[in-house]
Amino acid sequence: IMNRSNDKKLRNFILEQCCIEAVISLPLNTFFTTNKKTYILALTKKVPVSVGGVPTLERQATPVFTYLCSEIGETRDMYRRDIEQNDLDEAAYLFNMFKGAKTRFKTEDKRCKIISVDNFYQGSHWSVDRWWTREERVDLGVEEEENAVDVSTFISMISDARETLAESIEPLQELLEKQLTSTNRKRVSLADSSLFVLSLGKRLLKKDFFNAKGNIPVFSANVFEPFVYNDVSNISDFTKAYVLWGIDGSFSFNVMEPGVLFATTDHCGSIKILDDTIDPYYLAYMMEETRHKYGFDRGLRASLTNMKSFIVDIPIKEDGSFDLDVQRSIAESLLCLRQTRKEITEKMTQLVSQKIEL
Repeated sequence: IMNRSNDKKLRNFILEQCCIEAVISLPLNTFFTTNKKTYILALTKKVPVSVGGVPTLERQATPVFTYLCSEIGETRDMYRRDIEQNDLDEAAYLFNMFKGAKTRFKTEDKRCKIISVDNFYQGSHWSVDRWWTREERVDLGVEEEENAVDVSTFISMISDARETLAESIEPLQELLEKQLTSTNRKRVSLADSSLFVLSLGKRLLKKDFFNAKGNIPVFSANVFEPFVYNDVSNISDFTKAYVLWGIDGSFSFNVMEPGVLFATTDHCGSIKILDDTIDPYYLAYMMEETRHKYGFDRGLRASLTNMKSFIVDIPIKEDGSFDLDVQRSIAESLLCLRQTRKEITEKMTQLVSQKIEL
């Protein structure tokens, strides 16, 4: 149920009825008679809340604890002898800490990642292993370092890549259908002050933060990993959603939902969305897919002035208002597209660089 597109309805049912607390990846042969990939899926059944007198199951807002296990404290053969390495013990210990402060939990353990629940709502799979790079998996011992393989193994690798390519067609067809059914669009500019407020953060130096000065993450050119933590923010209004962009580096985009505290440096810009009918994920993913038109990732600095030239087409209803449902639907497909492209790139890179032993 973690991968198959045919099981998407089952995954949606789980999301509707339960909160996903944790997904723990287990090594092959954890269960000796099952030579397949297995996981621990920790769920909490939702309790309906009354909305206007109607029992309603709320959308999960808390992140998900994920962990990669290489060993389980015993050999994974028919003998099941005890061994020293048991990653499940550490996973259980960290998971109990995570449950006490889900939005503030941090760890240096490279086997652990706290994943936004949006990846489960909008993604095409729940196989958490894919959210670690191959280099990270090799470093953790989850995968072996790449060596020469025989022709038979290489054929299997090609078959695996072929299946990945075949699976990528379905989400792309869904995206195409959504684009064809939402023909009414309005071109908006980031320079439109009635819709957006663009700003830069303050200059901060990492040497001034040898010890964290607070719990507010400060983002710089990397808009996904905090630069430092501070006790104050240059942002004053957290009632609206924001899209962050990195001025230097890879020129990426990230979303900060309403109520999430954060701060930015002068290497990170923020787009405050004033209109609640503009979906921040749609805006971020559309900018990601069209950034090549502006050349920001090929040497042109994405400064405040240059960013105001950005134009985005947003679906509208017949009355001319922004269509939030269509935006969210397209954003979901764009996220699948991003994940699919990353997975295909990894597999193709592995095939091209693989040494073959004849």
